[in-house]
Amino acid sequence: NAIRSLEAAVSKEDLKASKKVEAYKLLAFIYAIEKNPAQAKNAFRKAFKLDPTFQLDKSEYGNPVWTPLYDEVKKQFQKK
Repeated sequence: NAIRSLEAAVSKEDLKASKKVEAYKLLAFIYAIEKNPAQAKNAFRKAFKLDPTFQLDKSEYGNPVWTPLYDEVKKQFQKK
């Protein structure tokens, strides 16, 4: 249900970019926890496309499940 709700939110054209970034971050966390790294990285990519300065909060960074995926995507965006 959470995935469906977040996917519906990001598809709304009138939703602010900052809110979409937050939704993509939460989607990435869910996908990472569900052991779906490809989907998690895709959600992080979408967040970075909307906000190239996207950062995880201090309390979020360091999580062994999603931080490596986040770091991998972040490196790709830093190269551009």
